[in-house]
Amino acid sequence: MGKMKHFQIKSSFLGWLLVLFLMTFPLSTGLHADVINLTQSSGESVWPAVAVNSSGEVIVLWTEWVSGAMWYRVYKNGQWTEKKNSGIIHRRAANTQIEADSSNTFHTSYADGKGSSNRDVYSSKYNGGYWQTADLIYASPYNSAWIKMDVDENNKVHIVWYHSLTSKDDTGEAEIVYMAKSASGSWPTSFENVSRTPNVMSIHPALHVKNGTVHVCYMQRGTPHRIFYCEKSGGQWKTPQDIISGYYPEMRVDSSNNVHVVYSGRGKNLYYISRENGSWKSQKTISNGPSPLQLPDLHSNNSTLVACWSQGEEGDWSIHIAAKTPGGQWGQPIKVADTQGGEGDKKVQVFVDNTNQCHVVWEGNGVGGNPDIFYRKMPIDASNLDYIEVNKSSLEFKTEEGEIPNSKTFQIRASGQNALDYTISSNKGWLDTIPSSGTSSGEWDIITVDVTSGGLQAGEYSGQLTISAAGASNSPLNINVDLTIEPKKTPHILLNRYYLSFSAFARGGNPPLKTFQIKNSGANVLDYELIPNRPWLSVSPKKGKSNNEWDSIEVSVDISGLGVNDFSGEIKITAVDADNKPQWIAVDLEVKKPPQPYSPLNVEVTPFTHEGLMLKIYKNMIEWEKNDNNIGLFHITKYRIYRKEKTFPWWEYVLINETNANTFSVYDGDFASEADRDMWDYAVSCVDADGKESEKSEVNPSATALTVIKRN
Repeated sequence: MGKMKHFQIKSSFLGWLLVLFLMTFPLSTGLHADVINLTQSSGESVWPAVAVNSSGEVIVLWTEWVSGAMWYRVYKNGQWTEKKNSGIIHRRAANTQIEADSSNTFHTSYADGKGSSNRDVYSSKYNGGYWQTADLIYASPYNSAWIKMDVDENNKVHIVWYHSLTSKDDTGEAEIVYMAKSASGSWPTSFENVSRTPNVMSIHPALHVKNGTVHVCYMQRGTPHRIFYCEKSGGQWKTPQDIISGYYPEMRVDSSNNVHVVYSGRGKNLYYISRENGSWKSQKTISNGPSPLQLPDLHSNNSTLVACWSQGEEGDWSIHIAAKTPGGQWGQPIKVADTQGGEGDKKVQVFVDNTNQCHVVWEGNGVGGNPDIFYRKMPIDASNLDYIEVNKSSLEFKTEEGEIPNSKTFQIRASGQNALDYTISSNKGWLDTIPSSGTSSGEWDIITVDVTSGGLQAGEYSGQLTISAAGASNSPLNINVDLTIEPKKTPHILLNRYYLSFSAFARGGNPPLKTFQIKNSGANVLDYELIPNRPWLSVSPKKGKSNNEWDSIEVSVDISGLGVNDFSGEIKITAVDADNKPQWIAVDLEVKKPPQPYSPLNVEVTPFTHEGLMLKIYKNMIEWEKNDNNIGLFHITKYRIYRKEKTFPWWEYVLINETNANTFSVYDGDFASEADRDMWDYAVSCVDADGKESEKSEVNPSATALTVIKRN
């Protein structure tokens, strides 16, 4: 194996990288590698959030704690705007989130309330320099907070939050709940329950929506605290999975539907766990020092992951980031900035834009020792990395015994600088793809996956597709395929084939019979009947019963009276209680013109002896009949007569005579003796107008047929 490529953030405070970076992003633009204090407030600036739209506009939100207002600054046209009050907050904003849709509109969601016992959930959006009046998403009877938001590929806005079921002074029971709406639509009037565990406290959710699937993870309080994962696909929430012990998870899903989670170890390290190809992998450590309890962040673009967190101890804190590409390891942590004071619960956010730039915001000591919001932009170096991207890491098929499920698809593309030639192989005979190879230069290729489950028994089956591409850092890449076949609850007709074909020459013999098999793949007994729909088509037996055994059925065709043509028929299989009655087997019959005429019939040889006064003459009379099978097929124009010596049966016949189409006998003689006459074997063929000759019809002369003619 080749060396694994490590993926790192360029550390601009390292001399030569700083020079290179500043050459790319001059200080005069106002957006550069230096740390920027965006708020410089005499009060306390907290709860930062950052997002970048496709036009490269950067927006940073935060809360001024004393007033509770949400303020913001935007970077566009080469500079930062002045800080402004959004004017949309009623009491105090917290847990602020922001994302951009494809039309470059920014969407925000947040908790609004004074204290942790009366916060409600709101949303708003920003475009053209203006904030829309905030929408009240949910008015909580107790408390709603720790909101997370995502905008999917279709501009649908999704949010999850912590929903308290009791007042603050009670037992602390809470659930994770979810809502979604279109970018221009209205919020629904009720939420969906994700965690579904009302007797414990579920809190601190993370959210990412990818390829139509909603992914949520969250913390559940206990001893120890646990991290759970749940997803919604096909309109249904699955059962939450307990994946690992930890605190404050953040999550992203890559283009292959692999799930990536970072989480705190509560004063230990920052950790990472992933679900790849449907299976959760072992825990890995990202940080290189103690990470405090509070709120790491994780973001991604083009399947590149960037984690951000605070690290340190005893007031000596710093903000760090690390990055990972598909198939690679986490790079070494890079320090973004020092941030002294406090207990290390610095709230951070990171956003990776379309140009692989990381935008990091965090709370840090600012004016007068109070918290301010700081910003730094850092580029990711992935210029020499090529890798495979797929939009699904696993596929699930479900069907009943005897049925074949519909095909499914996934997409594959090359990411990086170069095109990739890929091949797709399967480890199971029932699993196949179309196509099985291709080339991607960055476009998404659609791959169809087929499961041929018709002959499999009820049960659980697992297979795997392996994608290989020379030069890809994550090659080979696997996609797990699960197949569930459920037993039938009623009789069910199962056939081992659904098509038969026969071929024969017109006026010739019937083709050999063929067979198919029938079975009850459901419950009870299958009492079946077989009904051909053509007079030339027959089956044996015509009726039968099957419990679960295979019964063989013989199928034959009778071409008598059929001319040269293509014929089709079908065999109907029905059963009174079968849930898939009727079934059909298609039958094709090709009646072809023979490649040559049919041979003459009833060839006979009669020896003759002619006795005269002076000599005897010996001869053979060869007679035959025309073959009526040639009528309408071949225009016979002549007959050919052949002979060879009996003592040399391996010799070829030699042509000795020809007659017209209306002559059916010839003489062969004059032989000098009876022995000379009787030493020959004869054969006759016919020839049509196109010069096609039939096979030879053979006969041996019969001594008992001797005819003597005497003359005086």
